[in-house]
Amino acid sequence: MSRLHNQDFWAEGKFLGRSQRADELVHGQYRPPPSIAYFCPTCGEVWARVVVAGQEFMVWTMSCRKHQPPFRLTVAGSMLQLWNHDHNASLPRGALLREVLVHCDWFEKDFWREDLLKGNHGT
Repeated sequence: MSRLHNQDFWAEGKFLGRSQRADELVHGQYRPPPSIAYFCPTCGEVWARVVVAGQEFMVWTMSCRKHQPPFRLTVAGSMLQLWNHDHNASLPRGALLREVLVHCDWFEKDFWREDLLKGNHGT
């Protein structure tokens, strides 16, 4: 039987909100979602956390906003997990608003600027 668990979202020292998430089905058994620590491989900072009371942390190596990730379509400082729909769907309003800002900043600075430097002006 699946239960709901509170998750507290933090990024860059700011509380982004709380949401609930159901147990995960792992290897045929239900278990609470893990707490998550977002670790930047460049500076070594844990720049974001998702805390589920009583659950150990799983560490995700994802670049912070200050450091460019190795892949162009990976957004520095994003808490989204492309492989985990349930996690993404559980982001509270504050975390979603932050994601919009992080993605807009990435698009303006990293994506759009590269295209302009190459002479691609949308033509």
